[in-house]
Amino acid sequence: AAAGLALAAVLAVLAVGDVPYPLLHNGALVPLLALLVVGTARAAGPLARILGSAPAQALGDASFALYALQEPLWLWARRLAGEPDRPASALFVAGFTASAIVISLAVSSRLERPARRALRALLSGERGPTRDRSRVEGPSSARACPPPRP
Repeated sequence: AAAGLALAAVLAVLAVGDVPYPLLHNGALVPLLALLVVGTARAAGPLARILGSAPAQALGDASFALYALQEPLWLWARRLAGEPDRPASALFVAGFTASAIVISLAVSSRLERPARRALRALLSGERGPTRDRSRVEGPSSARACPPPRP
């Protein structure tokens, strides 16, 4: 119910049309949007099932890749189209959107996730999944540090 009320309030503010600039651009709507996100995350029913599905989770995982790649992909696509200075057609925008989503899904699964796993392993001190610490580091008493001197 809270998410529905928050959504209604945000839509009402946006429907007014002549909303003061600070209200829209300086965070005045953030509490309502936060309530909308939390309410949606805690919800049950068809929306929760859709947002919890594997395709929706894959899109969520790829959102950072899409965020990072959208501008360079747009510039490259406009140059490849041969008309970088003219306004893009609706068909071009639709094709670009679909292509950018597919590319971001590929970058997320083939680059971002493996890199994240490697960084986590590196930062946690693991060298690989088959490492046997007892053979490499010796008995636990040999690893113990001497007590600090007073």
